[in-house]
Amino acid sequence: MEVKEIAESVRGKIIGDEDFEIERVDVPEKGDESSLVFVFDEKAKGKIKGKIGCVVTKEELIEGIDYRTAILVDDVKMAFVNILSIFSKRKEIKGTSPFAHISQKAEIEEGVHVSPFCVIEDGAIIKKGTYLYPFIYIGENSRIGENCLIHPNVYIGYDCEIGNNCQIFAGCVIGSDGFGYIDTENGLIKIPQTGRVVIEDDCEIGANTTIDRATIGETRIKRGTKIDNLVQIAHNCEIGEFTVIAAQTGIAGSCKTGKKVKMAGQVGIADHLNIGDGAILTAKAGVAKDVPAGKVYSGYFAREHKDVLKAFMILYSLPKYWDKIKKILK
Repeated sequence: MEVKEIAESVRGKIIGDEDFEIERVDVPEKGDESSLVFVFDEKAKGKIKGKIGCVVTKEELIEGIDYRTAILVDDVKMAFVNILSIFSKRKEIKGTSPFAHISQKAEIEEGVHVSPFCVIEDGAIIKKGTYLYPFIYIGENSRIGENCLIHPNVYIGYDCEIGNNCQIFAGCVIGSDGFGYIDTENGLIKIPQTGRVVIEDDCEIGANTTIDRATIGETRIKRGTKIDNLVQIAHNCEIGEFTVIAAQTGIAGSCKTGKKVKMAGQVGIADHLNIGDGAILTAKAGVAKDVPAGKVYSGYFAREHKDVLKAFMILYSLPKYWDKIKKILK
């Protein structure tokens, strides 16, 4: 792709050869005369080892970089997103494979790609522009919206709903039974899980993540939420808009999060809790009570981050006072 086409897409200013052809996008330390690299800051700038074909950066960072062509932008991060979108290849929709099993009672719109060995059950609806990789199961009366990309080995159970522009990565299970039992003298009695899962528009669900169907009603993932790999979301949870959940997080049943919540890796949340808008849960936080909006919680059991830092400061100061403490104890 020519530099001038890339520059037009990000409204950047070109310095140098605008007809230069870019072969690939690369990291600064591996960039060469045929590649495009992004320089976000002085640290990235320092990793460049030779002449670069095309550099995308801010005007104040360009000095000292050896380049053939530069594209100067105001916001490098947004240019990064836009340019990578140009270079990423959307799978070509070719229609339905004869090796897929599609119920005659399912509704598949034109402009849908169904790969070999997919199974689509009675009453399922697949909207236009959606691409299904091989080995996907879509249960009865489930609905997949427009322009979704669903990767191999995904299970979507009956009565589930996926919105528009969603991406679901390999190995996800959506609509598995919630974990609900009654403990009796004769053992555990399973509570039937009769609800569904709703995933709203513009969500991403990472590989091998599991989202359980509701016992009654619905488990809902709201618009724009991004979920990492290996996350467990239990029955009847409601995850607020634009929430970000990192890998190995587990959320117990009937929890509710507000908008723009951020959860780092391996967070654990007990059942029936509310996490307020904009709250941040740091890695390995064990949450056993409600978290107010806008607060940062960490530790186990989780509490305000500033209190945890103070407690650790005192804890790790103990060794230097230990001799004095022993004398006091004597």
